[in-house]
Amino acid sequence: MRRHGFVLIAVVVVVAAAILVATGAIFAARGATVSARASDLERRLRDAALDGVAVAAERLRADRARLLSGGDPTDDAMLVEVADGARKFEVRLVPQWAGKPFASEAAKLDVNLASPEAIARLADALGDASGSIVDGVVAMRPVSSVDSLAATAGGANGPELVLGSLRLIGAEREDFDDAADASRRRELAPPLVELLTAHGAEPLVNSSGDAKLDLLAVFAEGSGRMSEASLAEFEDAEREALASIARKQDESRSEPGETPDDGAIVRALLARGVALDRIDAILGSCTLEAGTHGSPRIDIVRADRRALAAIDGIGPDLAARIIDLRDSLDEAERRATAWLVGRRVLTPEQYTAVAGRITHRSALWRFRVEARVATPEETGSASVDGEPRATSAFDCIVDLTPEHPRLVFLRDVTLLPTARALALVIAPQAEPPQEPIDADAPSAGASEQDRVPDFDFRAPEATIRQPPIEEPSRLLVAPTGRDVPKSR
Repeated sequence: MRRHGFVLIAVVVVVAAAILVATGAIFAARGATVSARASDLERRLRDAALDGVAVAAERLRADRARLLSGGDPTDDAMLVEVADGARKFEVRLVPQWAGKPFASEAAKLDVNLASPEAIARLADALGDASGSIVDGVVAMRPVSSVDSLAATAGGANGPELVLGSLRLIGAEREDFDDAADASRRRELAPPLVELLTAHGAEPLVNSSGDAKLDLLAVFAEGSGRMSEASLAEFEDAEREALASIARKQDESRSEPGETPDDGAIVRALLARGVALDRIDAILGSCTLEAGTHGSPRIDIVRADRRALAAIDGIGPDLAARIIDLRDSLDEAERRATAWLVGRRVLTPEQYTAVAGRITHRSALWRFRVEARVATPEETGSASVDGEPRATSAFDCIVDLTPEHPRLVFLRDVTLLPTARALALVIAPQAEPPQEPIDADAPSAGASEQDRVPDFDFRAPEATIRQPPIEEPSRLLVAPTGRDVPKSR
């Protein structure tokens, strides 16, 4: 009898073990299925986002002539909708800090080539944490991309100071869009990515996209490359002025530290009595520089006042005047820079001093593409069981200088909000000052104010305890991924 009891117990144990093994196998298979579905969804979203990058670049290419003349890209944020079985992917452009889908890279100071004085003026205008980051830029140059400066902030807020609100990605974007106008008031400092760029070189092409006339190649003595056809559009006085300045620049090229300055074209033509609007047109078709890109210029039509104020020869007062007037410019004025004199912002002497460092257009545009799964309410279809509302996002910069647009910057920014959340969790909390301990006082637990609340990953930004921002130390910024600097 006892023997039969042991056999029965053994059978029960074997059956129970078999059930546990089968249950474990079922859960493992289910986990593998969920993981495979999530991985497949992530891949499909990433592919959709990259398709959106190509669509956005093609949209810019279609507008190339208008953009090179000083126009703006279209504001349509929707790029493409992709049906994928029971679900639908939406691929759209996420608004930049200024509220538009595309941001002009020419509207920013070149982080690598701006003078130390200009960098210092920008740091003073920003102050506090953002200014302290900018203040260390000169020691860190060359920088491969402005995005990489986020590593120097020394705190959880660093990425937002450099890149802007990370709530621009994913489900929180809709809530942020509702309050976007308040976040873009003039008195609020924009993120550094809106003020600095590593891709600010001026494209040496005219408004039609053709290469500018190289005056040194045309007029330099012994070059043998004078083109009468290229010079036919100029009057005799204009031709003489251009020839004179080209030969002077050719003579000074051998001197160390001397670089061609297209502002010299303005000064030479103005000395010959050429009208300012005509000078503007000549400056748009001629250059003293060679190659495809020249020295950086600031887009005065789109630049923030802090970037304008940092330009040598402008300063805060003139920058504020430019900001106040440029919204009232007509189409012809917006496609030139001579309105600075016509609207009495600058004197002719002041204009000639800055003409080689300002522009009215941009050939490089930054944008962010986001691909996400549309909600069932948006598509009018049933939801997919157990599927998260995933997102994939890329930051990009496209250069329109060549006939076929060139992608000069591409970075996957899908996990930026997660990175910020983790930084907030692991950021060391400042220890409160130690109070003298009264041995006779009764012991007590921590007060409600001393307790650190649990971190809520879905909480609004204002409810998250922010760690103090430390002064940045000298850090080396390593080249990052697929960043391609455009500074010369």
